[in-house]
Amino acid sequence: MHSWDWSKVLIVLSSIIRHYPKVVDHDTVHPVLGFREFDSKTEIDEFHGDPKCMKIQALLITERVLGQGHKDTIFRYMYAGAAHADNNDYTDCVSLWNYALKLKMEKETLLSCDTAFTARAIVQLYVNILIRHMKNPNPFESEPPL
Repeated sequence: MHSWDWSKVLIVLSSIIRHYPKVVDHDTVHPVLGFREFDSKTEIDEFHGDPKCMKIQALLITERVLGQGHKDTIFRYMYAGAAHADNNDYTDCVSLWNYALKLKMEKETLLSCDTAFTARAIVQLYVNILIRHMKNPNPFESEPPL
């Protein structure tokens, strides 16, 4: 969904509903994403055309609507982290996956199947990063020959 679609939705909703049925704490920034959910057309216009901001807003909305412990919310954090890993953006990937693991551990135990799978994925990511670093300790140099 493009940002102009979101602004149209806000216009329609504001004409039908005087107050949005959501509570957004304007002072609290998400601990991992570093953003807060938008609350006006002006705020949507600020990140118009920025796909990263739109994806972050989608994660914030999902967490608010479904809740932190919902399996689809956690899955979306894992999926977003995997997308970052595919782009070699491991810092954001690790942050998102650690947050997903934290949410799963609050919902279940570390020994549950889903939580253990998430923990294993994080460990595997660390191993992959370590192997990549061992092959090329200075990422700004060219890749070593195979």
